[in-house]
Amino acid sequence: DYQRQFVDGARARGVDARTIERVWAMTMSFAGYSFCKPHSASYAQVSFKSAYLRAHFPAEFMAAVISNQGGFYSTFAYLSEARRMGLTVLSPDINASVWAYKGVGTTIRMGFMQMKGIARGFIDRLLEERHRHGVFQSLHDFLTRLNPEQAQTRLLIMAGCFDTIAGEVTRPGLLWRVYADHPTGGISSLKSVAHHTTPLIPTARVLPIPNEYATERLIQHEIELFGFPLRCHPLTLYAKHLQDLQITPATEMAAHIGRRIMMIGWLITEKAASTKHGEPMEFITLEDTTGLYDATLFPEIFQRYGPLLTNERPLLLEGLVEEDSTTTTLTVRHIQVVG
Repeated sequence: DYQRQFVDGARARGVDARTIERVWAMTMSFAGYSFCKPHSASYAQVSFKSAYLRAHFPAEFMAAVISNQGGFYSTFAYLSEARRMGLTVLSPDINASVWAYKGVGTTIRMGFMQMKGIARGFIDRLLEERHRHGVFQSLHDFLTRLNPEQAQTRLLIMAGCFDTIAGEVTRPGLLWRVYADHPTGGISSLKSVAHHTTPLIPTARVLPIPNEYATERLIQHEIELFGFPLRCHPLTLYAKHLQDLQITPATEMAAHIGRRIMMIGWLITEKAASTKHGEPMEFITLEDTTGLYDATLFPEIFQRYGPLLTNERPLLLEGLVEEDSTTTTLTVRHIQVVG
């Protein structure tokens, strides 16, 4: 009796009865697929290996998933999950980063691959120089050894890649050194960077050190360069809009089955579907600062609010919490874009 063995084993490991029941129900639901044993065994082997790596080498596992663009969710969703697992996500660094994400101990180091506008060939040349002649000691050292294009250097500075070797020089100060020899006018956003390809020669002049960017500006740079803020969860940027609302966090959603609640979320994935009558509807996955949750937009609601779905601003959802044998979902009644 496999169920008896499963239950006894789970109890011996201190798993509560409700969790045992839910996991067994999920396991039994797969029986309906009727896969042949070799197929099932192969996937079971991959599942067990993945579970082992996630449990015992979480940083390396999550870094590999992101680097290989694996899984169902976005990079942002995996990094958020990594933080919930107790891992620290570090920004790209001129001496510590490689092209891909890298996991070590309890940290994940963002790879250069995440930077919009950065050229793979340039990074390959950077890594080769670092491997042959050692780490870069300063921006001056970097410019002297690589004679890089202006645009690529600016992207690295804005991403904070030189922060650990800049000493007291701020990011604006580093950019000032770049502009000093090759003035091209002001630069208000990262979008204007990629069109400048002038090689750089380090300046010997003594330049002033301007103040560091305000936090809001640094976050803006991260969103433009990485696709999401790295120093905080994007929902924290909208705290003032949400402080007076009775919002249920994702981790408490299951405690409100059968009730109508309000939730906030950042859209992670969408899955289009249709009813048996051919009416369009959609399943969506969102994330708040506590975790992921699923929501369902049936045809009438999808027709009304579908055009509002965006992953650029938070979504405020109202709906009914419902549960089937394996999942808890929010059946949406109303959606509002925040901000």
